[in-house]
Amino acid sequence: KNEAAGFDNYLAAALRKKDVPVLIVADRSIADFEVSNTPSSKGAGTAKKILLGDFRKSTSASISVTNLRTGVVAYADSSDRSSANRGMRSSAEKLAKYLKRKIEDDEKKTH
Repeated sequence: KNEAAGFDNYLAAALRKKDVPVLIVADRSIADFEVSNTPSSKGAGTAKKILLGDFRKSTSASISVTNLRTGVVAYADSSDRSSANRGMRSSAEKLAKYLKRKIEDDEKKTH
């Protein structure tokens, strides 16, 4: 199973779970922003399994949020998890949490 290939679904679920104030649309032409992502997942190596008894995967993912009208990257972040219990889902939830924090901090600055 290629877990990294399903990262879009993990990210969409994480945005909902973390109550990130965004509306996900399927039609890019009506979107204000676009989220691009680059995920990767790697199984635990032999040394990690034998020496540490750790069978959890290492995951990394990055996202960038681009304003489609101006082309400006409004936000970018990455998550590197050396022993992720829930694989790519852990990375997606971490990124969603930080995106929510960024949106909320920007809202505070404008009010």
